[in-house]
Amino acid sequence: MELLQALKTAKLFTEDHKYHPIRKFVKCRPTALEAANDDSSITVNVHHDMTGIWHVDALVQACEHNAFPSLPTSEKLEEWPEKPEFTSSKPLFQGGIVELARLFSLALLSASKDKSRYNINGVWLSEQSIYSTDGHRLAEFPFLNNDIDGPIENTFLATTQVKQIVGIVKLGEKGKVNLSRVEDGTGGWLTLHTSNLVANFRLDAAYMPDFNKIIPACTKTHCISPFFEKELKNLKSPKGEVKFPVTFKSDGTATVTQDFGMTVETAWGSGIADGATPLVTLNLAYLKDALRQVGKHATIQIDGDTNPVVFSGENGKAVVMPFINK
Repeated sequence: MELLQALKTAKLFTEDHKYHPIRKFVKCRPTALEAANDDSSITVNVHHDMTGIWHVDALVQACEHNAFPSLPTSEKLEEWPEKPEFTSSKPLFQGGIVELARLFSLALLSASKDKSRYNINGVWLSEQSIYSTDGHRLAEFPFLNNDIDGPIENTFLATTQVKQIVGIVKLGEKGKVNLSRVEDGTGGWLTLHTSNLVANFRLDAAYMPDFNKIIPACTKTHCISPFFEKELKNLKSPKGEVKFPVTFKSDGTATVTQDFGMTVETAWGSGIADGATPLVTLNLAYLKDALRQVGKHATIQIDGDTNPVVFSGENGKAVVMPFINK
């Protein structure tokens, strides 16, 4: 791995904290870089000519401008977090890291962002799937290319940790990855191994819902027109608390209500009954996310105007609660 890429990867695992200045520093050895905070650490394999502890932001800037001769090493800091000593290991996933990061990115669309409920701000690994929910919607993405056979242990990853894994790929990491759940006597950790790096994440205890009970078993499946998603992309989703309703009708059309009561009508699929009877109403933002999550060959399952709507596609499933305008 190139030095600048390795530094930016290590930087993902540092963060600002007024009580722990070490979180913005990287430890340099002749064959590797290390970065750590209280909840995660990373070791990136790279050959370079530096040794010591450096401020990671300054080092990245120096590398970008080729200004190493004028950059002094920092003083030794004694608050460097100790690496955990693992006593056991259970494999969770073996496969391509690019595909894993893609599924994580899709799962984050429906992950909770509520600061008062941290126990669902992230994603779950369970059985052979990735799950996420914010209480209004739910997504499930099966591991289609996992070399680990059989069900895996229920594991929760916080949003910050998921973004770090996605960030590793955005910085150029490719190839195979091994994910394992490990124990160090104080709690669970997730260890990520690639040919270039080793990363550790402290796992939080989180309630694991029974997602099989949450996903309804609908029987009425209808195909989504491939042009429907393209039409929705042209409609801007509102920010904040404003919500635009999308009403699916039995004649295969959908009506989107926007600002000032203005409506846009488009076709979502073939007609399933005579007339234009409303079937269900969904939040426009949730609808767009769901179609993006499930991918190509999307289908929709509608079972009444108050029951959850299930979208399915080549990536997995997305469940959306109906829109209720109070």
